[in-house]
Amino acid sequence: MCSRFICLGRTLFCKPDKAQSIVGACVSLHNYLLKRTRDSYAPPGFTDTFDENGSLVEGGWRLQLPQNSMFNNNVSFDRVGRATDSAKLIRDHFRDYVNSFHGSLSWQEQITFI
Repeated sequence: MCSRFICLGRTLFCKPDKAQSIVGACVSLHNYLLKRTRDSYAPPGFTDTFDENGSLVEGGWRLQLPQNSMFNNNVSFDRVGRATDSAKLIRDHFRDYVNSFHGSLSWQEQITFI
């Protein structure tokens, strides 16, 4: 979805309720387009797949990400669902963001056990 909806590959600088609306709209449009126009919206070879040996075959969507996207790290998971090092980098990026001045919420430290 982030290759089709560029805003999802970057930080959303808005309040959480607005971000929820934006993501919800993207999900709704994504599902609609998959149902109605799959061949042009997500043509064969566009999504990631696994070959007969269980190795990841990267899809064409990865070539369409903006250069500054947080998802440009070729994130993948191994065959049993464990995160690769690149997936862990994204996890750490989110952790650092939600604990930063720009990404933290006023109430988060009051309900988190530190």
